Amino acid sequence: MHAIITLYSGMAGQAGRFTARRAELETLLLAVPGLVDFRLIETSEGLASLTVCRDRAACEECRRRCARWMDTHMPDLAAHVPLIVNGDVIAEALIVG
Repeated sequence: MHAIITLYSGMAGQAGRFTARRAELETLLLAVPGLVDFRLIETSEGLASLTVCRDRAACEECRRRCARWMDTHMPDLAAHVPLIVNGDVIAEALIVG
């Protein structure tokens, strides 16, 4: 598995705009083959996302779709260049149920 963590700083207080379009964003990403998990997290500085996929290509496709979605629906925020960290998942702990 592969993961990408994307940190969007300079967007404090913008989480509500994403929450209002949550279903749209989730539908967009659920269509990516290989997606395992996507989380969008409100931080004190803005937002962070965690994307876990079966492989790097699927993670990159999720990242591209998110970027295009922001360009289209929130162009004022799209100008913020995120910090992107990615790599292979080497451990996990899941609670199901």
